Amino acid sequence: MDETLSNTADMLVVSPPGGQEQRIALPRTVGQVLRIGRESDNDIVVTDPRVSRYHAEVRRGATAIEIRDVGSANGTLVGGIPISDERWHPLAAGVLAYLGDTRLRYEPSTHAATTVGRVPVIAPEPTRPPAATRIPAAALWLLGIGAVVGVVTLGLAVLLWLRPVQPPDGASGVTAAPTAPAAIPSPGQPPTAAVATDAAAGGVSYPVVSVEALSAQPIILGALPDPGRALIVVRIRIENQGTADLTVSPDQFELFDTSGLVLKEIGGTYSAEGLRKLGLADRYQDLRLGPGDSVPESLLFAGKSQPYQLFLRYQPVGLQAVVLDLGTLDAAREVALALGTPLATPAPEATVVAAASPTPPAVVVAPTATRPLNMPASQPVPADSLTGRIAYPVFNGTTYDLYVARADGSERQLLITSASQPQFSPDGNRLAYHSWRNDKRGLVVADVSGANERLVGRNLEDQLPTWSPDGQTIIFLSRRSGQRASELFAASAAGGEPAIIGNGEYPTWGPDGRLAFKGWMSTGVGLRLGNADLTDIQPLTDHDTDTAPAVSPDAARIAFMSRRDGNWNIYVVNRDGSGLIQVTDDPADDGLPAWSPDGRVVAFVSNRGGPWAVWAAVPGSGAERQLFTLEGSPDGFVAGEDLDKSRGWAEERISWTR
Repeated sequence: MDETLSNTADMLVVSPPGGQEQRIALPRTVGQVLRIGRESDNDIVVTDPRVSRYHAEVRRGATAIEIRDVGSANGTLVGGIPISDERWHPLAAGVLAYLGDTRLRYEPSTHAATTVGRVPVIAPEPTRPPAATRIPAAALWLLGIGAVVGVVTLGLAVLLWLRPVQPPDGASGVTAAPTAPAAIPSPGQPPTAAVATDAAAGGVSYPVVSVEALSAQPIILGALPDPGRALIVVRIRIENQGTADLTVSPDQFELFDTSGLVLKEIGGTYSAEGLRKLGLADRYQDLRLGPGDSVPESLLFAGKSQPYQLFLRYQPVGLQAVVLDLGTLDAAREVALALGTPLATPAPEATVVAAASPTPPAVVVAPTATRPLNMPASQPVPADSLTGRIAYPVFNGTTYDLYVARADGSERQLLITSASQPQFSPDGNRLAYHSWRNDKRGLVVADVSGANERLVGRNLEDQLPTWSPDGQTIIFLSRRSGQRASELFAASAAGGEPAIIGNGEYPTWGPDGRLAFKGWMSTGVGLRLGNADLTDIQPLTDHDTDTAPAVSPDAARIAFMSRRDGNWNIYVVNRDGSGLIQVTDDPADDGLPAWSPDGRVVAFVSNRGGPWAVWAAVPGSGAERQLFTLEGSPDGFVAGEDLDKSRGWAEERISWTR
């Protein structure tokens, strides 16, 4: 951009995520429009996957620079407010507009007088949390006395509980375990795990809370930060080590300090988009956590920019509170560093003799809870199984994009745009996938790096590729015929004309050379297992919603998704059709199973608790663990395509390799 033009023209500054900032001269003529989106025929082309192909427009209005959304999938925010479709809204100088993760900023010229006046815009701040309350000192002393009385009462209760009790005639002899006291680490200890227990019909809940990160960041209202206030972020993980379900929500948490200050969790006052921009996608509301399950939670609190000695209190339903000592957080320093504000250098301290002063009341520390002796330990998802890479699709509102991540959620990256239905080759070095691009429609085989692309299916109806055990052949589903029949085809991974095999849907090739697939027409209803040429077919299941079969690495079991009980869940069946078990049982949607490389764990996608995420489960044990949150939903219908080509998540796939 010419420097003279930059100084004499009004500019639109475009900042894509992780990309180079662009400065675009705004039109000088009233009514002239700049189109913004991912397609190449836009005036401003951005590669942000969360931006739609045609996302928004900017123009010079009669009195202001204006912006409007043109029906994008993820919407447009101006000053933190979503704007309505097809209506022009003023974009004041310095106010940020968000298109997906891309920021826009109007910058008036510095030399010539602009024809647009600055429109006063007051960016609304998030809904204010309840006012912080301080507990009077007298109340703290009363709480201390109450705690002593509580301990004595608890001791008497334990003695009574230990005394043998004869149930009345006709009553069952079931005895509930006592509630253990809350676990509160001593002040000054680093963040660690704490536990609490309670009796429940049919089992005992036993949550273990561990703190993974504590930080503070500035509160930004529109384009202006407030250096005197701070957002305090606490990232935790909750594991249910008990034998009964546990319900988890962010509003069960609060912060307090030694002065009696209490801060309530305020993440619920932010929009999903606002939380995502703060990096707080891991928020699960009213999530049912079964025995052995674990999930992260990102908690948000509003306070002042000052040092704190913080404690986190977790109040699960029906249980005593769990309290963890978070240690010291200097929110003033972290906010100043984030804003680039110079920190004051403290003056050297003089040596003085302090006068005696009363000792402030200490935080009452309860005894550490212990596991009841009669409660068996839950079986969590084994950590040594959570290795390797997972490829997964995300619908961006118009089409799909293909991502890959380590099983623990690290090293996530957007791999291929306009692509989905991934499957790694048996050696993990190549990837077969469905391409939605107009210049590359059909099935593609490529190196994991994206190099050496090769079309093996040239019809957009060609779907769901799966590799032969030797990596030489691809079998896929297609509805390319005039009757739109569901047929399976085989083609060389090196390219060439595919050959029809027979009727079927959703093929998955096992390591033993047998093909698991969903039956259609001549091959029956439910899941089937047969040779690659569809001979020697045997039934596995008989329900018409059973789909997405995934063969275990030892070829002994097949995982699949089904709506046979009313909503989508994960099931596993033996290769001979015996031993059917239900792996997940949640009111949310669970689907798209994929086995871990060691065959002990099944990964799947789920929207339980709100956000879509990849989860892992151990078949038969009930243990489940959230691995990482997705960038969006795996469910969507590609714009402009009919059901013969795009059928939503029921014909999508995730793939797990070493």
